[in-house]
Amino acid sequence: MQETNLDAAVALALLGFAESLGLERQQALAAADLRPEQLATLEAPIPFEAPIRLWQFMINARPAEPLGLMLAQTMRPDTFGLAGHLFRHSEDVEQVFERMARYQALIDPVLDLRTSVEREGLRVEFHHHPRVLELAHPLEGMVGAAVHTLRDWLSAAVEVQVHFAHAPLHPLDIYAEYLPAPVRFEQPANAVILPMELLSEPIADADPAVAGFLKRLAEERLDKRVDSPFRHRVAAVIEARLDDVLLAQEDVATDLGVSVRTMQRRLRDEDVTYTQIHDDVRRRLAERLLRDDDLAIFQIAERLGYAEAANFTRAFRRWTGESPAEFRERRR
Repeated sequence: MQETNLDAAVALALLGFAESLGLERQQALAAADLRPEQLATLEAPIPFEAPIRLWQFMINARPAEPLGLMLAQTMRPDTFGLAGHLFRHSEDVEQVFERMARYQALIDPVLDLRTSVEREGLRVEFHHHPRVLELAHPLEGMVGAAVHTLRDWLSAAVEVQVHFAHAPLHPLDIYAEYLPAPVRFEQPANAVILPMELLSEPIADADPAVAGFLKRLAEERLDKRVDSPFRHRVAAVIEARLDDVLLAQEDVATDLGVSVRTMQRRLRDEDVTYTQIHDDVRRRLAERLLRDDDLAIFQIAERLGYAEAANFTRAFRRWTGESPAEFRERRR
């Protein structure tokens, strides 16, 4: 894997958690091969290996504890600086996960959040490096924190499902105690499944003005990160020019300052294609626009760059298994 850095905020959160377990900070720093001066700011770069070593240190020191589940009770996105605060000021639940998928790279560029619409709701999968998946505790922390965060940020009741790819690490009653959601194990991926009606729930006390300011800063910082996923930059260009019926790969590559061949190669390195990104951007925006009953289907099709509404309807059915009209009716 190429050299990758994470924000110091990740290590600082884990160090604080280690101390809450009664572990010595200096021992934890030594185990992670970190020096205090490397953690001077939340956004200071640290090696990808450091948090993995911290997790291994805690697991070895407290093997019987449900470490990830315990951390999930206190860890929130706004612990992690700029990106976390941007998530906090999202308009609704759907926008939270849209922004997490795009800006999570500012915190942990190795974490890959993938969203898809299924009959049971929005599925958010948490993919990570094999070493992190092998430890399992970190994924329980990430997924669990997402569930607890929704409960904190919403005034409505939160009913979600949790899937873990690994077998249970603890007795099942421990999961029931720490996670306010039904849990299934040995699933294809680590994921949270949210009912569709939850996506439009507003985030309590979110400030659009603050969000706009933070988003500009996040975009600037994302552009400067050489290790941020290239697909996010491609998606941003597509989204900005989505109403252009004639938009082609050549146009997107030109905006990014690379050749089409280079763009395709870099996307292939991230195990994704241009078509998949283009469809994902269209699907996410389509679902958001369909919530506005004042917009006719043909108007939404035009906004998404379709010359004809029928083409949009066919594409939407391929993405979600239902027509735009059926999706809109089900959301009412």
